[in-house]
Amino acid sequence: MQYPVFRAKVKIQYGHFYGKKLWDFNKERIKQQANNALILNNELEKLRNYIVQTYYEGLGANVNITKEYLQSKLNDYRNPGAVNDKRNFYKVFDEFLKYRKGQPNCSQAIYEKYITTRNHLKNFQKETNFPVSLDLMNPEFYNKFISYLTNIVKMRNSTAGTNIRILKTFLNYCLDKKYLTNPEFIKSFKVLSEKSTLIALTETDLQKIDIIDLELVPRLAKIRDLFYIQVYTGIRISDLKQINDNIIDLEYNEIRLTTKKNI
Repeated sequence: MQYPVFRAKVKIQYGHFYGKKLWDFNKERIKQQANNALILNNELEKLRNYIVQTYYEGLGANVNITKEYLQSKLNDYRNPGAVNDKRNFYKVFDEFLKYRKGQPNCSQAIYEKYITTRNHLKNFQKETNFPVSLDLMNPEFYNKFISYLTNIVKMRNSTAGTNIRILKTFLNYCLDKKYLTNPEFIKSFKVLSEKSTLIALTETDLQKIDIIDLELVPRLAKIRDLFYIQVYTGIRISDLKQINDNIIDLEYNEIRLTTKKNI
């Protein structure tokens, strides 16, 4: 059945097939002489009423009503319970988080980036009224999400690109689990990047920082100490948390640690 809504058509596949002779194209109903016509037409009428109700409820809530929005709502209506859990974007994302947290190559820093991306997706849906659904992972969603990250959240291209990379990691997980209905669009989600400007401090610059009196601001004094550890060892900021007495070798003047970097 195809039901016209605001110049668009919402398609409903009900799982029954009747030839053209038994289908009323004007009423979008099964003709009365067909088997089980009354029962099935009643079900089609319920679906039609649900679409109309959803449409006007969305208007009342200032939702941007699109064909995709109605189709997603209809999918939720027709797939309740456990089956729908596999189509619920955020439930599947939480499942993905649990899976990644149990892997040895997923550090706390990486895990927190996953949660940040999930939060950005929730905020995107709330602020734009664009539905976030596994069924709607397509170029339209990608373009709107990128626009939201760069224009509304004011992210740099590289930061927005990190969120897209994490989203693609999640979608590949969904692909392996056979949760996606349109996996061909994953490749079209391009990761943004940008050329970075290298800024190097001179020895004179470091000396100027060193002589600043921070006695009354112990927090900044500690930050400066950590900064100097990075300057003279090359340790990344994410690895500073690992520094303790056990990995410092005073005999050889070495700091020995194992780094993790994976998304």
